[in-house]
Amino acid sequence: MKKTDYCNGFFLKAGKFILITEKKFMFFGIFFGLFLFFIPSIHGGMQQFLKGIPLLYSAFESATKLENTFVYPMLIVTIYNAVVLQVAIKRGFPGGWDTNIENGLPTAKEVNDRMLFPSSKNEAIVFSLWVILKIMAIFIWTWPFLLLGYFLRIGK
Repeated sequence: MKKTDYCNGFFLKAGKFILITEKKFMFFGIFFGLFLFFIPSIHGGMQQFLKGIPLLYSAFESATKLENTFVYPMLIVTIYNAVVLQVAIKRGFPGGWDTNIENGLPTAKEVNDRMLFPSSKNEAIVFSLWVILKIMAIFIWTWPFLLLGYFLRIGK
């Protein structure tokens, strides 16, 4: 059985999907954080524009006041990242990737170049957690702008 035969190539497709979309997720997170949290905090006109869109303005208000609706997801993503790393260290990342020697989890490019796809149930669990982590990373890129928006608003 080849590595790509496990689960009918689902993990191969997931790895390629992450490789293709990882930078897009990053740019979307930066764009989202910049235009929803940071710019409205410093530009009154943009804040007035957001007031016309109740859902976005509600997100802006909650985030830049660091209310629970934004603090808890930030904590969950941070804890999830630590859990995925610990599971990968304990169970081993697919393809023989050693998280201690290789300094953490692999990038999407390394997964696809070195064919680090699962060939057992334990490896499939770790790989699935890694894929979810990569998709959740979109929220990580909004945090700097969210925190800047918070500090700019309390400074007014």
